[in-house]
Amino acid sequence: MTERIRVEDISFTYGSGTAAPVFESLSFSISKGDLVCFLGPNGTGKSTLLKCLNGLLKPEKGSVYLYGKKISTLSRSEIAVTTGFVPQSQTSTFPFPVRDVVIMGRTPHLPLFSSPGKKERQIADEVMEMVGITHLADKPCTMISGGEWQLTLIARALTQQPEILILDEPTSHLDMGNQLKVLKFVQGLAQSGLTVVMASHFPDHAFLGSSRVAVLKDGNIFAMGSPDEVVTEAVLEKTYGVKVNVSYFEEAGRKVCVPVIDN
Repeated sequence: MTERIRVEDISFTYGSGTAAPVFESLSFSISKGDLVCFLGPNGTGKSTLLKCLNGLLKPEKGSVYLYGKKISTLSRSEIAVTTGFVPQSQTSTFPFPVRDVVIMGRTPHLPLFSSPGKKERQIADEVMEMVGITHLADKPCTMISGGEWQLTLIARALTQQPEILILDEPTSHLDMGNQLKVLKFVQGLAQSGLTVVMASHFPDHAFLGSSRVAVLKDGNIFAMGSPDEVVTEAVLEKTYGVKVNVSYFEEAGRKVCVPVIDN
């Protein structure tokens, strides 16, 4: 398969001096059509790693490659043409209409000082319909719910028409129905050929379309492989420090993860 992201021996530390590394010596590759889900406890470096994959943070050691090129040699616009990023949290100070926020995703494709035209508006409208937020198009983005804002950010990233989509906690702020909708939607994107990398706090999400799962723990990749190989009771107990039951749920047609509370 076509390799799109390659990570070679990267390490990252916030601050300097005696600060412990967030992670160190990580190496892996991600190809076309992959849907890779990163799991791990809070503070284990999932968001930091995704920002390194997107060039927003620079590893202190090692290199990240996009399509065989060192990401450190690429401009922000060059990265944005191929890579969409949905952050874990982002707010807007100004009450832009939702449609305008989504159209902003076309910025990397426009010449300097030019304005979006008919083509850009058409792409944005198509993506909003696909994501299910057409009814919000004219609503100020400061007047929508957290879940609606999350869907707006996903739509903005897709309006870039990227080949790589990086999602940091894409289901945060979403209710149960919209969580499933977004995860199935993301699965469809990967099946169509997009490379999707996402971080999640919910191990159960790894069974919803992921081709590979990686668990970050204690600054390293503790486990990486298929969901069936990685999302096991033994791995989850060591990762999160709680007992977890992983069972096939016939009505759902898939495995589910349920924390076990000791009496």
